[in-house]
This record gives sequence, C-alpha cells and structure tokens, in this order.
Amino acid sequence: MQVGASVSLAATPRTAAGAPLTGRAISWGSSAPAIATVSNAGVVTGITPGRAAVSATADGRMAVVDITVVPVP
Repeated sequence: MQVGASVSLAATPRTAAGAPLTGRAISWGSSAPAIATVSNAGVVTGITPGRAAVSATADGRMAVVDITVVPVP
C-alpha cells in the first residue's frame, strides 16, 4: 500500500470445523505503528515506507498479515 492510503481488513473467528463464530470482539494491532496504523475497526493506514505486521485477535487466537508501505510515486 502507498503512504497515506488506507485499506479495510476483516476478520471472522471460526470454529475448528470452520463455522463462523458471531458476536466475538476482535482486537487489532500493528507491530510498527510508525509505519502502518490500524484502527479498532480494522482500517490500516500507511504512514511511512516499511513493513509492519497487522494482527487480529479474538478469543486468544491471532491471525497476522504483513503490510508493506511504499512511497507515493
């Protein structure tokens, strides 16, 4: 993603069998908020070029996606 751009992420907790779990709170986080921030709603915004891991946690389980922020051409 480019510096200044935003993208919405979504996370769906699931059972071991793969069925969606409803009503679960999801907590979002960024490993490098100076590079990419993430809101409580899962909106990621590029701040400065670099890489950050964005995580979504629910019921003690976490999923992580790597985000690369690049300069605006």
